Amino acid sequence: MRRIKLKLYRILRNLGLERSHINLFTIFNEELRFDEFDETCYLYYLESNFSISIPEKDLPRLRTIENTIDYLHKRTCNYGGLN
Repeated sequence: MRRIKLKLYRILRNLGLERSHINLFTIFNEELRFDEFDETCYLYYLESNFSISIPEKDLPRLRTIENTIDYLHKRTCNYGGLN
């Protein structure tokens, strides 16, 4: 799970987020004010860095950093990926 956290942290830093804004309970849309473009970039980075495809129906599950880590852990463990 540590590898997932590190990769996700790098993705968020690449999106321009400051370290002080990155914690497990940060809510993307409300606290970070992610707009549609930010969300699209975020999903692109997630899918390409973790080699997964995220269905649109799963997007509400990626509300916070913690939710995203849990989601990625479940998806990558099911496919023998990172943990």
